[in-house]
Order: sequence, then structure tokens, then C-alpha cells
Amino acid sequence: MKIVAVALLALLPMLAQAEQVFIQPSAPVQAGQMVDADTVRAVLYPGRSCSLPLPDASRMHHAMVSTSGLREARCWASPLGDSITTISASGNQSSLPRSELVPARTASGLRFEVLGAPGQSPLDTPSL
Repeated sequence: MKIVAVALLALLPMLAQAEQVFIQPSAPVQAGQMVDADTVRAVLYPGRSCSLPLPDASRMHHAMVSTSGLREARCWASPLGDSITTISASGNQSSLPRSELVPARTASGLRFEVLGAPGQSPLDTPSL
């Protein structure tokens, strides 16, 4: 019994590090599937604040978006209609279709665990 308790305590830090995100995978995925970060086109972090020098950044969230093969830090706010707009520090904007975003959580080794199907979660983010 002590061994089980010690093992569970050892797992707590890993569980605490898991973060709920929304990913835009480059291929179809299923709930429970592990996805490598390098195969994901975009990651939205609803629990992280935007740290870019943008107007209203304090009311936005952090995102990482692949642009021309490079990862770029961006910010996003509440969904507008069927898409979510991300903005870079230089002011470049792009839209992500909500129907392609999949709920997931961060996992070890730069991977994501898929929690549901595309469009399954409404991205419940407070309106700005």
C-alpha cells in the first residue's frame, strides 16, 4: 500500500503540468490519440495570457502557430463566428476554423493527448 501511495505522489507533478489546450492537427485524430507537437499547425492556450506587445494583450490568450514551417507566438481572443483570429507581434493576422480545433492536453515529450473530436468543444472563453 505504501508503494502505491508513493507512486501516486510521484505522478502528481506530471498531472499538475498537464494543460488543456486546443490544437489544429494536420491530419484527422481521435480521442485518446497522442499527437506530436511538430504535426500540429496551431495550439491555443486558454489558460495562458498573451505576453506580446499588442493593444489589449491583457485581454487575450497565448497561441503558437506554424507559419511557413516556423513556430510563431501569437495571441487570440474569444471566437467570432466560425473562426478564431490570431495576431502576431508584427500585426499579421490569420483565422483558424473552429471546426478544425480539437480539445487536447499537454503531455510529456512535446506531445498532446487528444480529448475529443474537432468542433466538439465550443471553446468556452469569456467574451471580451
